[in-house]
Order: sequence, then structure tokens, then C-alpha cells
Amino acid sequence: SLVAALAARFPSHAALKHDFSMKACVLENYAEQVSDPSTTHSCIATNKAFSEHKLLFDEEDGRGEVAPVLKHKFFEMDLPFGLIPFKDLGVMLQLKTPLLDAICLWNQRLIGKEFIREIRRDGLEVEWGRDVAECVVPSLMGLGLEDLDE
Repeated sequence: SLVAALAARFPSHAALKHDFSMKACVLENYAEQVSDPSTTHSCIATNKAFSEHKLLFDEEDGRGEVAPVLKHKFFEMDLPFGLIPFKDLGVMLQLKTPLLDAICLWNQRLIGKEFIREIRRDGLEVEWGRDVAECVVPSLMGLGLEDLDE
């Protein structure tokens, strides 16, 4: 994981000693809204905040098929300000991130953007795409791993 790779690189960094598991993150942010904190699944399934958050769908072409509404933060904000910066960190760490790669490529196709043009060398190298200026990409800002420990 990115956190494990960063913790190995910066073993004395206090923030990297936290538990970043899904269960811990959900409980840290939503403890009062989770009715069953016993497992990761129950934390998500019984989280009142999650149950009230709906992804909208539209009918396509009148054929009864549905597709998610892409004008939503999940598709428009989480990729350029979350997943793309994580991908950049993975490249800096020379960490393979196949699931992250697949999600980024799928999501950018859905919203008609090209943040990543090509992923090479098993995910260890990225050629950034025409729309990358819309993203937060630490390496393109002149930042490297050594800057993360400051």
C-alpha cells in the first residue's frame, strides 16, 4: 500500500503510524453515526452518513438501461484531487498500483478527460495526459519524496 511504502521510507514520521485501514478511517470520521463498529463491513453497512449519500442514475436512450450521473464529485473531484495525486506518489515510490491504475483510467474515460495518457513499466511510469493541469500532481509541481518529510 502507499501508506506502508511511505512508512518504510519515513519510519519516524508520526502521521504514518496511524491505522489507515478502511474500518479505522470510517470510525475516525463517523463513529457517532455507525451503529455496529465490529467489522469493516458493518462499519460501512450501518453508517448513517453513507446510507444518506446517494449516487444518482439516469435512464439512457429510453431503453430502460441506467447509468450513473457523471456530474458528481465522485467522478469529477475524487480523481484529479485524490486518486491522481496517489498515483503520482506510487510512481515516486516505484510502487505498483494496478487497482488504482484501473480506476483512474476507467474514471477518466467516463468523464471525457485524459489525466493519464499512458501507464508503462507495470505502472511504475506515467505519461501524463492533456488534462493533467486540472489535477494536483506533486511531481509536476517540482515536489519529490524528500519534500514529504518536511
